[in-house]
Amino acid sequence: MDAKSVGLQILGGERRVIDTFEVDGRLVVVTAPDASDGLSDRQIDVCRLAAAGHADKWIGFELGIARSTVATHLSAALERLGLSARTDLARVWPLLEARGDTRLMAI
Repeated sequence: MDAKSVGLQILGGERRVIDTFEVDGRLVVVTAPDASDGLSDRQIDVCRLAAAGHADKWIGFELGIARSTVATHLSAALERLGLSARTDLARVWPLLEARGDTRLMAI
């Protein structure tokens, strides 16, 4: 999801800003759909492992779920967080975990 479309969704009331901070000199804006109930426990588990650099196959093995299910959870979580790539998640997730915001960021 590009910045322009996220900005338009925020202005249109479809998304809301959860947090903003800088990572490597770039502004990161964490958003969520306005009606979001937050990330599920399983999405949080998948995000934590994906952010640590693990492949979908390994994550699936570790959590006892199919690789395709991992991909589905990760895709849904990235969409809810307004992130466009796994690399964005890898940069943002540790900062949010350190601050204790992994549940809050998707409320």
